[in-house]
Amino acid sequence: MTRLNNLRNLLKTKALDGFCVPRTDAYQNEYLSPDQERLAWLTGFTGSAGMAVVLQDTAALFVDGRYITQAADEVSADYTVHLIPDSPTTAWLNIHAKGKTIGFDPWLHTEKTITAWQKACPNVTFLAVPQNPIDDLWHDRPQPPTPPAWVHPEAYAGQSWLSKITHLRQILKAQNADALLITDPASLCWLLNLRGGDIPHSPLLLGYLWIRDTDMILFTHPDKIPDSVHRERPSLTVMPTEAMIEALPPCPALTLYDDGECPLALSSILTHKKAFPNPCQHPKAIKNPTEQNGMRAAHQRDGAAVTRALAWLKTAPHPITERDIENQFLAQRQKEALFHDLSFPTIAGSGPHGAIIHYRATDQSCRTINPEGDLVLIDSGAQYHDGTTDITRTVWVGSNPPPQEIKRLYTLVLIGHIRVATARFPVGTTGAQLDSLARDALWRAGLDYRHGTGHGVGAFLSVHEGPCGIGSRYHTTPLQAGMIVSNEPGYYRPGAFGIRLENLLLVRDDLPPPEGAEIPLLGFETLTRAPFALTLIDRDLLGEEGWGWVQDYGVE
Repeated sequence: MTRLNNLRNLLKTKALDGFCVPRTDAYQNEYLSPDQERLAWLTGFTGSAGMAVVLQDTAALFVDGRYITQAADEVSADYTVHLIPDSPTTAWLNIHAKGKTIGFDPWLHTEKTITAWQKACPNVTFLAVPQNPIDDLWHDRPQPPTPPAWVHPEAYAGQSWLSKITHLRQILKAQNADALLITDPASLCWLLNLRGGDIPHSPLLLGYLWIRDTDMILFTHPDKIPDSVHRERPSLTVMPTEAMIEALPPCPALTLYDDGECPLALSSILTHKKAFPNPCQHPKAIKNPTEQNGMRAAHQRDGAAVTRALAWLKTAPHPITERDIENQFLAQRQKEALFHDLSFPTIAGSGPHGAIIHYRATDQSCRTINPEGDLVLIDSGAQYHDGTTDITRTVWVGSNPPPQEIKRLYTLVLIGHIRVATARFPVGTTGAQLDSLARDALWRAGLDYRHGTGHGVGAFLSVHEGPCGIGSRYHTTPLQAGMIVSNEPGYYRPGAFGIRLENLLLVRDDLPPPEGAEIPLLGFETLTRAPFALTLIDRDLLGEEGWGWVQDYGVE
C-alpha cells in the first residue's frame, strides 16, 4: 500500500489523475531484465503479461487467463483483478477515468496501442510523460545488464546475415522507402546472426537497428559489441541508444517501422515514416533446413535430460519439494551438449499449485510433495545453441494409485493433444482453425482451459514467438512448412490440481498423403521426446487408435 500511495502522491504533483503500468520494456519483451520489472515492484504480480492502471480512488490489474488465479494470490486487495478479454482495460477506463488525464510512459507503449486506446476512450485524455514516475520512486532499482553479444554461427543459423539483409533491402525498394527500423530484439538477432544476454532465458541483444541501402546503424550499448562483430559486419555502425534522438529526426529518409512493435517515443521522432509489418517476423518463423535439424538434435538431447529427471522423480526418497524438482531438471539439462540456459523459469506445480498456470515456487510458496500421492505439473525448457525447447509433463508421484477422476481428466487432455499432433489440414489453415481439435474431448465433458493451445517457438531465440500459434484468438497467420508451434492443451481445477501436456511440433508439407487425397495437405512432426505418464492413462477412454499413438510415441 505504501508504494501505491507514494505513486498517487507523485501523480498529483504532475497533474495526473492516473497512470498505466504495463509489464514490458522499451522493446516489448516478454521476459525482462530485473531493472524493468516495474509492475512487479508496484503490485507484487510476477506474471509475464499484465497491466496495472492506478487512479487516486481505485486501482486495477488486468491479466489474461494464464494468470487470473496467480494474480489474485499475489496482489493486495487494493487492486481489483480483471480478466482480459472479458474485462478490457479500455472498458474499465471508460467507466472509471471518464474526464480524467491518464499518464503513460511512451517507451513502454506502441503507437498502435495508444491509437486504439484513444479511439476506444474518447472521454479519457492520455498523456505521454517524459519520466516514468515508477523510476522516481524505485530507489534500489537494479542497474541494467551489459553482457557482451556474440556471433551466432552460420552452422546453426543456416543462412548468412548478408543474405537476410539483402532480402530486406529488396523490400525497401519495393516499398519505395529509404530505411527500415527494426525494434524487436529477436528480429534484430535473427537478422544479424547475433545473440546476447541482456534478458534472462532468451539470448537477446537489446537494441534498435536502422537499415539503409548501403549501411546500418545498431543503437545499443557500444561496450556490448565485440571486435569480432565489427570485423565480420563492416557496414554496421554501432551508436549508443541515446543517440537515436539526435540521429533520426533530421534524416529525410522515408523509414518503414512496425507500429505494433515500435515504442511511441521512438516512432514519434521519425519525421518521414510509413507503418509496415515487421518483415523479419515471417521468415524468422519459417525455420530453414539447418535450423530444423538443429531443433531436432536439441530436442533429442533435451528429451534424454527430461526422461532422466522424470525417472529421478519416481524413485527419489521423500521429502521432495517443488524446488528440488526445478533443480533436478536444470541439473540434467546442464549435462547435455550445447546447453546455454533455461528457456524460461521452470514451473513445478504440485497439487493446488498445478492449477496456477504459470506458477513459480518461491521461498514462501514452495510445497513438499505428498509421499502418499500428488499430481505434479512440470513445464520446462532449455536454450541450446542449436535450438530451443519447451515441454510440459504431468505425473503422479506417491505410494497410492491416482484417483480415477484424475486419470479421466488426464486422458481427456491427452486426447486433445493427440488430435492436434495427428492433424492433417489444407494449405492456408490457421492455428485458430485447429484450436478446437485440442478442446473437443474436454468440451464434450463440459470442461475447458483458459489459455491458447500453442505458440510459435524460435530457434535459439524467444521461446514464445510470433506470428504463428494455435488458439481461438489472434492466431490468424496460416501455418506453413518450417514453422514450429507448441501443442499444450490442459485442464485446471483451482485449489486442487492442474494438468497440461506439451510437445513442440514442426509443420511439414512432405508427409505421406492419405489414400485418395485430392488437395495438398500439411501435417506435424513431433519434435519433443519424453514419455507420457502410463499410470494416468485411461486406456478405455483413450481408445485403440489413441493408445496406438501413445505406444508409438512412448510412455514411462
